[in-house]
Amino acid sequence: MLWQSHPDAAEAFLKQAQQDVTHRYHYYKQLAELDWSDATSVSAVKAQVKTSTLTG
Repeated sequence: MLWQSHPDAAEAFLKQAQQDVTHRYHYYKQLAELDWSDATSVSAVKAQVKTSTLTG
């Protein structure tokens, strides 16, 4: 319906949605690659995610 009435807006929404999905995918992939052993503290993992997010 939106494609018929407002094709430019529909394209913009689709582009933003794809960017959101891509960002979320990379974030979850990053979380999956972290060391989640018992010796690793939650604060250390948070710091590692924050550092990786800023540099990647």
